[in-house]
Amino acid sequence: MLLWLFFFNGPGNVAAQGSDTDSQSQDIAILVRGPEHKGSLPFLQPNAIENYAGFYSFRGQEITVYYTPREIVQLDSWETISCNTIRLYQLDTGSVGENVEGTSDAETAGQGQAGTNAAASGIAESTPHLYFYQDEDFSIFFSFSKELNCLFAERFLLRFDYFRSVQDFPSKRPPFPAIVE
Repeated sequence: MLLWLFFFNGPGNVAAQGSDTDSQSQDIAILVRGPEHKGSLPFLQPNAIENYAGFYSFRGQEITVYYTPREIVQLDSWETISCNTIRLYQLDTGSVGENVEGTSDAETAGQGQAGTNAAASGIAESTPHLYFYQDEDFSIFFSFSKELNCLFAERFLLRFDYFRSVQDFPSKRPPFPAIVE
């Protein structure tokens, strides 16, 4: 097959096709794991908000998407971010009680507000960048290992909405897309 491409397209065209494929593959997010049922959102402590988490890989970044059918009350400290065609809210990690390595959920939950402030004061630079999206039927949190990627968030929400519209949705398990392109 490669020989056929070489003769009919020339050596320059075969190389160009390969580079197009490489650049296209960089723009595709892959669902690595999930969706997995979780008993609480790890960055809102303490809580019992059941959710599903999907773990994606996109452009060398790890992205976790948390879905819950519950309405989440957005805090005033969450900054509004215009992200292409969607509106996200950036969570102030100091106000949400992000758990720090070495601090267990039980310790944070048992300390109440004091635990939240203690956990928040020890947030390291490796803390994920957290963003919130609210729909009338569900809430989604995006956790980016590096920085916000609007392209991923926008594409994910478009695919997610599409799969929700074509799938019977009797189960609680959300239709996380395996590929986001």
